[in-house]
Amino acid sequence: PADERRRTGHLRYAIVRAGRDGRVLVGLVVHGATPPAIMDATAAALTAAAPEVAGVVRLDNDRTDGGLLDQPPTPLAGARTLDELIAGVPVALGASEFAQVNPAQADALYAHVAALAEATPQTRAVDVYAGLGGIAFALARAGATVTAIERDASAIAALTAAATRAGLAVTGEVGDAARLAGFPAVDLVVVNPPRKGCSPATLAAATASSARRMIYVSCGPESLGRDLAALVAAGWRVDHAQPFDLMPATSQIETVVRLAR
Repeated sequence: PADERRRTGHLRYAIVRAGRDGRVLVGLVVHGATPPAIMDATAAALTAAAPEVAGVVRLDNDRTDGGLLDQPPTPLAGARTLDELIAGVPVALGASEFAQVNPAQADALYAHVAALAEATPQTRAVDVYAGLGGIAFALARAGATVTAIERDASAIAALTAAATRAGLAVTGEVGDAARLAGFPAVDLVVVNPPRKGCSPATLAAATASSARRMIYVSCGPESLGRDLAALVAAGWRVDHAQPFDLMPATSQIETVVRLAR
């Protein structure tokens, strides 16, 4: 184990990702100086001890700012991804991409967003902070043409491959959320930011677009309140709010809010 204060040792933490089929992918987050021989031996021991472990990857991280991930994964043994269904679409899920821990409730949330969007084949949507594409897939399955924006290149690669296999009208773009400013001619904007909420530039881009509707998916009630106040001041009106409990028995809550001009 690593000692974070002394900067000694190797293993900082582990990411254990379980698929719906019971297979497990293990990501070992270590200091960059950790010798490859130690990692190879650890991966071999893991796969020998636990048959459900489908793969083991190495994730180097020397950051001291609390960031959980820094570098792309390096395969050590077995599979690099798990097969997962996200909004009904098969996705190759790696150890480093963000995915909700409650897949069934996440699917209910994605379906709710699609219903609120009232999407048709004429709907042009932009999904910001798209992640692995759950919202984008739900919108596209309802008929919309979707541009998904996400800064994690590995997530966009998985999203794009999954959408292509499923025949969905989803285009993935690697970029910051403020990239939304490059898509003024849209009907719908969906944002699903991290707990800190949206940047002022993202909110300004949504307001400057031609979108008549906006759906805000939030995991941070405080930042949601702040951002909604800014959007209302910019001419939006909240017409729907629905909480989703993705982590039962905790204080965490997701909220889906729809806004109209």
